[in-house]
Amino acid sequence: MKIVRNTPEELALRSSIPVSTIWPIAGFLVFVAAGVLALFQGNAVEGISCIILSAVPGYFVWRDVRLDFARLNRSEDVLEIRRLSLRGHERVRHPLGDLSHAFVDQLQWGKERRSRVVLYLDRGMDEGQHPLISHHMIATRAHIAAATINAWLGDVDTRERQA
Repeated sequence: MKIVRNTPEELALRSSIPVSTIWPIAGFLVFVAAGVLALFQGNAVEGISCIILSAVPGYFVWRDVRLDFARLNRSEDVLEIRRLSLRGHERVRHPLGDLSHAFVDQLQWGKERRSRVVLYLDRGMDEGQHPLISHHMIATRAHIAAATINAWLGDVDTRERQA
């Protein structure tokens, strides 16, 4: 996840679209373009076939392409996780005080190590682990994001001890 905003009052993170979704997007666009071109050239069967075949990569685009956002705000006392995809929009809010820490969940995939950021809530109705993204990624930004979240949360602990 990429750190979008890091101020004493608010920390905002955003995921990027996985590189693995480039091929389905490209396949969908190629099939649709070939189908439209064939229709304009008078080849109705080829055009309709290509457009129908675009449903295969289109399904993977619909299933896999999503953006995840996380926002931690001290003044509003809120932890907000939003997910945006072609299937719809989802928003979950928790009191910021329920958030204990962030850690990196790792998965060995062949020779590659994939990771994602997971938030641990130690209080409230939704106590437990909450991944910020649904899939593990190859990039090492998860470690940076988890460290930034923990450092940002640590500022709260330091201020409370001083008061």
